[in-house]
Amino acid sequence: MGVAVSEGEFQTKKTKPALVWQILALGSLLALFLFALDLLAYSCKTVGGDLLGGFVTATANPLVGLCIGLIATAVAQSSSLVTAVLVAVAGSGQVSTVSIVPMIIGANIGTTITSTLVSFGYIAKKKEFKRAIAAGTCHDVFNILTACLLFPLEYSTHFLSNISILAADWMVQLGGKQIFFLFGFLDLPIHTLTISVLAWFGSLSWVGILVAIGLLFASIQGFVVLFKSILFYGPEPKMEQYVFGSPLKSLGLGAGLTALLHSSSLATSAMVPLVARKQVTLQQAFPFILGANIGTTLTALLAAFAQGSQVALSIAMAHFLFNFIGVLIFFPFPLLRALPLRLAELLGQLAGRNRWIALFYLIIAFFLLPLLLIFIAS
Repeated sequence: MGVAVSEGEFQTKKTKPALVWQILALGSLLALFLFALDLLAYSCKTVGGDLLGGFVTATANPLVGLCIGLIATAVAQSSSLVTAVLVAVAGSGQVSTVSIVPMIIGANIGTTITSTLVSFGYIAKKKEFKRAIAAGTCHDVFNILTACLLFPLEYSTHFLSNISILAADWMVQLGGKQIFFLFGFLDLPIHTLTISVLAWFGSLSWVGILVAIGLLFASIQGFVVLFKSILFYGPEPKMEQYVFGSPLKSLGLGAGLTALLHSSSLATSAMVPLVARKQVTLQQAFPFILGANIGTTLTALLAAFAQGSQVALSIAMAHFLFNFIGVLIFFPFPLLRALPLRLAELLGQLAGRNRWIALFYLIIAFFLLPLLLIFIAS
């Protein structure tokens, strides 16, 4: 006779080995992430003058820097990757906070392309496509409006750069050195490996930059896959039942979930099918999207602490503060919160009448307009 095993016991026995592998995978991905950052920073130092001089020249005009950050992130579809690269470049000590902050603003706009692309999955169903476009573009509209408010201040007064530098100094004084020291335990073996790899590349240090960016992308995508398997193990969660209880709760869960996933693109894209199928309203999904904007800044903060540089930390703080200030402006006030929703709904209605409008919006907003602004400003 066989021994009956309850479903709960079977799940426990089944998941214990999986938990061990998940912990090992998490440690391996963290080590890969830190090694990629170290390799990128030292490769930039080795390449030095020409490459970084060209980078500084390209970003000397803040508007050009914003557009480059936007296009680069739209192509990579990951603000976590682009901001981690920018933090690593800042860690090389040869680029200032002021020159990189406009690229951070652009990266926050560029990352919104993913949720808009996801909405095209409903293009065959007119009513669902209208709701999907509204859900996909409310993230775009929010970040564009925030950029319209903060970029002119940054351009004229370096408002965001100055606050970010002060915040980084404040964080170091309140315990940042201890966090730098914590990462320092991994510094020696990772740095030793970095030097060995750079010696192998020899004079081809630019290859180290390409390899480092590839490893950063791989590690961040690994985090996404790993935490997605952990958080969504088993039956598909009915998010509408426990995430959208209140706007504040939705905001907090959006921030927390995105911090774990290392991807605002994934978290915000998850809202598109829920809104398209009327499982939640756009008004319910919007606070979650705002929270995702804050949660995605964890990757840059992790990269900055790994670099052990106050300049790198100021860049990560700029990323956080841009999103946090945007939430402070729009979330608490119903009239202001309604503005990005109304604009997104209008775009959804136009796309519902003519699907080509959505495609034109995507191409113009993320590629043609930034390229035109670069041409005019150069």
